[in-house]
Amino acid sequence: MNEEMQTLYRVMVVERHQIWLARQNNEPQPWTADPVLANRKFTNMFRVLDPGSQFVFELQDEDPATVIARLVFYRMTNKPATWVEMREVMGHYPTANDFVHQTAILFTCLDQYRKAGNRVFSGAYIIVPEPGTTNDKVAGALRVVRYFVQEKAEEFFSAVTQDERFAVLRSISKTRSRTHRSSWLAPVPSAVPR
Repeated sequence: MNEEMQTLYRVMVVERHQIWLARQNNEPQPWTADPVLANRKFTNMFRVLDPGSQFVFELQDEDPATVIARLVFYRMTNKPATWVEMREVMGHYPTANDFVHQTAILFTCLDQYRKAGNRVFSGAYIIVPEPGTTNDKVAGALRVVRYFVQEKAEEFFSAVTQDERFAVLRSISKTRSRTHRSSWLAPVPSAVPR
C-alpha cells in the first residue's frame, strides 16, 4: 500500500471512531463533514465496540465447553434477541450440555420464535450452517454446535496455537459435509413449556 493510501485509511479510521464517540455522547448531528461517512452505515472500527460483540460478554461461563458452544452458535445467529428468547424459555443461556441433550427443546423454542415473525439469524454476517443442503437453517445450526461439542471440542481445547484452533473450527464444515446430517437432530416435541 502506498503512503497516500495509508494516510487516507488512517484519517478514515480516526473519523469513523470520532463519529462513534459523538453518537455515544448523544451529540447532535452532523457528526462529520465527510458525505460518505455521514450518509452510509459502517461497522465499528473496533469490533469490541459492536453491540453484538458486547453481548457476547454475557455468554461467559465457568465451563469452557459451554463458552465455545455459545460462541459457535452466536457466530451463526449473530442476534442477541435470539439468545434472550432461549434464556426466557430455558431459564438460562444454553450450555454445552443443552446443545447436546436439549437440542429438540432448543429447536422448538427457536422454531416457535421464528413462526411468531421473529428473525433467528441476523442478516449482517450470513453463515450457512450446512452449505449445499436445503436443510432447515435452525436445525442445521443446532446440529453444527452439537457436532462441535461432541466431536471437536476436545481437539479444540488441546490445540496449542491459534492456527491449530482455527484449523479445528475450519474442519467442522469439511467433516459435516461428509456426515449424515439427518441423524444429528432428535425428534422435535410439539411444544415447549413457557
